[in-house]
Amino acid sequence: MQLDEYYPTRCEYEILAKQSGEVAELIAGGEFNLIELGAGNGEKTKLLLRELSKRHLSYKYFPIDISREAINKISQTLTEELPEVSFEGIKAEYFRGLKSIRKKTNKTSFVLFLGSNIGNFNKTAIQDFLLRLNDSLEQGDYAMIGFDLKKKPQTIIDAYDDAKGVTKEFHLNLLHRMNKELGANFDASKFEYYTTYNPRTGAVESFLISVEQQDVEIDFLQKTFHFDENESVHTEFSYKFNLREVRELAENSGFKVCQNLFDSKHFFIDSIWQKL
Repeated sequence: MQLDEYYPTRCEYEILAKQSGEVAELIAGGEFNLIELGAGNGEKTKLLLRELSKRHLSYKYFPIDISREAINKISQTLTEELPEVSFEGIKAEYFRGLKSIRKKTNKTSFVLFLGSNIGNFNKTAIQDFLLRLNDSLEQGDYAMIGFDLKKKPQTIIDAYDDAKGVTKEFHLNLLHRMNKELGANFDASKFEYYTTYNPRTGAVESFLISVEQQDVEIDFLQKTFHFDENESVHTEFSYKFNLREVRELAENSGFKVCQNLFDSKHFFIDSIWQKL
């Protein structure tokens, strides 16, 4: 995420660094729950937390993540850097976590789903996810969702196929993890990384390509998988959007768009929605 070519993280960081005040103004006026789906290390979120605390708003922060390590790390960071923030880490799948919070409190919810994680679903799964999100909220609740916008194709390609080969190693690491955790015997040198971008559909699709015929055993499954030469393994979707598509996604899932926050290059938006 720190590569020169990888713009999304920097763009969203800029948005939260410069426009957290607009978010605070939108939700000021009463107690609320700030809920983050997939909190990760929380670096960008801390920008918003500092702004909310500076304005002395009454809220509690609930980071939700399936990783206990991530929850423990962000809890330690908040305790050390933002001791004034009331928080409770939730180790759970997104919607299970949202359900557990609703049982604890009936305050207005403001849900964060940052980092363009929405783009890692395919188009059908995106709509299904947003409908489930709507079902998990009460009328008047908010969601702020990060969307990577369509732009010059080469800018997007470079972000997913960087000159240093870090993204390539990121994808090949899937094979190393299966070897370590599932007892597989992948030889990563027998796979090449390939990514493509379709400017019409907005889809970045990434693959690992077998460079020769080979068989791979996975002990955990007690199965052997055969790969033909040039056979592909689809490893990632990353969809890009335009403003019309963002608005339609909101409307089709029972939300209205309240505000779109742009970075200075208009590469990325954090779109704030409200449940109707």
